[in-house]
Amino acid sequence: MPKNFFQYYKKYLIPYLDITNRIAVVGLLLVSLMSLLSLIYLIGFDVDLQHREMIHRLLDRLPYAFMVLGVLRFFSLNESGGKRIKLRVSIVYGLLFVILLPALFNNGNSLIWNSIRKFLMNDYYQAIVLTMVSILEISGAIIGIMKRRVNPSKVFVISFLMVILIGMGLLLMPNATYNRLSLIDALFVSTSAVCVTGLSPVDVATTFTPLGLAIICLLMQIGGLGLMTLTSFFAVFFMGNRSFYNQMILSDIFGSNQYGSLFGTLLRIMGFTAIIETIGFVCIWLSIHGKIGMTLTEELGYALFHSVSAFCNAGFSTVSSGLGTPAFMGNNALLLTMSALIMLGSIGFPILENFMKVIVFYLKTLFRWIFSRNSRLRRSPHLWNLNSKIVIISTFGLVLLGTLCFLIFEWSKLSGGVLDHIVQSFFMSVSPRTAGFGFYDMNSYTVPSLIVLVFLMWIGGGSQSTAGGVKVNTFAVSVINLWSVVRERSKVEVLGRELSAGSVNRANATIFMSIFVIGISVFMLVLLEPTINFKELFFEAMAALTTVGMGFGITEQLGTTSRLLVIILMFVGRIGLITLMLGLVKRNDELDVDFPKEDIIIT
Repeated sequence: MPKNFFQYYKKYLIPYLDITNRIAVVGLLLVSLMSLLSLIYLIGFDVDLQHREMIHRLLDRLPYAFMVLGVLRFFSLNESGGKRIKLRVSIVYGLLFVILLPALFNNGNSLIWNSIRKFLMNDYYQAIVLTMVSILEISGAIIGIMKRRVNPSKVFVISFLMVILIGMGLLLMPNATYNRLSLIDALFVSTSAVCVTGLSPVDVATTFTPLGLAIICLLMQIGGLGLMTLTSFFAVFFMGNRSFYNQMILSDIFGSNQYGSLFGTLLRIMGFTAIIETIGFVCIWLSIHGKIGMTLTEELGYALFHSVSAFCNAGFSTVSSGLGTPAFMGNNALLLTMSALIMLGSIGFPILENFMKVIVFYLKTLFRWIFSRNSRLRRSPHLWNLNSKIVIISTFGLVLLGTLCFLIFEWSKLSGGVLDHIVQSFFMSVSPRTAGFGFYDMNSYTVPSLIVLVFLMWIGGGSQSTAGGVKVNTFAVSVINLWSVVRERSKVEVLGRELSAGSVNRANATIFMSIFVIGISVFMLVLLEPTINFKELFFEAMAALTTVGMGFGITEQLGTTSRLLVIILMFVGRIGLITLMLGLVKRNDELDVDFPKEDIIIT
């Protein structure tokens, strides 16, 4: 009898269960979109009382739709599928069920139950739960797309494009600005925020309401981490989607060869971000509390916005003058905090993970030395990988070089004593790589300082970070390769390791493409804006491609075509030239063939 039952089950029921599962998944996606759009409409638009009540009635019914479709999907999955969403069903849909409790049990008259009902029926609580459930369902849908064997570079490019377009729509909402933005300006600001650039055709501080600033802050956070990082985190943490192909996709996006540890890497990236930005938020607030004439709410908003902006290397500020006011220029604690956030964001998540590995190792060694009889300290010669060594040494050298140059070339324009001069020069050296916070008028810089700025902007931060530029790794590999060529070495070696030919070729290609794109973009801007000074146009193009945002303030003078060109440069700069090319050009899967070799005369 059981044998016949399973035969009938496999033959007749499984096809229908698959159809039911697909209907439930599509239904959950549509309900999620409906939920988010309804909440956005309530928050971002001036809605009259009649329409507001109608939307609230819709939102009150959406938890029922989520529960029905969620249960339907759960029972239509096979055994492995049920295990994959077990955690999500038990946590997230448990919160949804809690929302429905007041409607299911509305006869209680006790004081405690009435207080609980009042909390559960609160609009803010319901909005938070619906938003969380909707984001999880949409994340699952995005991760599901990755199963279709798509090009990882295309996934990366399309994800940024989607966020930019969504951000543009949000910034166009009436409640996001004091005065309505044009379509091109909304697209420009959204692209600048997602691509963590900082350029803007409007004054951010006076144009956007607190809601608009919150949207920009959210776009900066998504742009700094990457949409795939966030969606993968939600999908993995709540859905348990650990397919091998998804790991391969993420490994290509994150630049990692360790497939098994990728999902742990996701958790660490989110953890690093949350901890660093929280500490930065506290330090910034303490450094400005009671010193700049803001209320407590304004101080907290300033600290949160600038902590996210600094760590994500975005360069946006809620103050029109940026950090160029005397109150900020003389605040060494603020400048050092901002510098630390910028450097931690620009150094790259692989380096932060290596830092954590080293710290944990030495803490364990110290613990064993204190509590065990073995007095010998353990040593490990391979704590730092080659990538970390190159990035740390190069970053230290570039920051030191920039600090010394600005001390020499800008000494007379810096304020305060010797210590203040050093701190300000240090911040001026860190900010161009690649946050771009305004410090003082760009027209005040000497010519040597501008050359140093361009050099630092062009190099940028580390790979797999929130920074732009050609990246420190790329520049260092090219310099090492140049030194090997000068010494007529057939192999590229550094710190006792040989660099792979693929790394060297990729570095050289990135530098060539960067110079080529800068030249073409500056040439086009000169043709489009003949009345604007060449130096200003050059910095605008450089700032856009390197996602720095330091310019001469000519963005609002550019025409529509020029702004579109700058938008494209910001997008290309954040995505990466090689990544963009990999997404556009079809990969060649043919086997390599060795042809006869000949030398080309190169002098």
